[in-house]
Amino acid sequence: FKLRAFFYIFGENLCNLTKMESSKNAYLFSCIDYSSDDNSPVLRRFGIRFNNEDDFKKFKEIFEESKKHNDSLECFKVA
Repeated sequence: FKLRAFFYIFGENLCNLTKMESSKNAYLFSCIDYSSDDNSPVLRRFGIRFNNEDDFKKFKEIFEESKKHNDSLECFKVA
């Protein structure tokens, strides 16, 4: 599968995956979204659902690896 998103995976209170109670293979998370026509940053809550458990688990693994890596970068540090 391919996922396309226009947000950075980082932040202390952002991009924390929460399993959706109402759906077996779905997550919720909040992030700063840049997909508006003028690319203005907007805090949004997103949901993502997968057709199978393998993709569901793989997404979490890659998403959390990316968040850990990005949180360690100097460009994402808040002064």
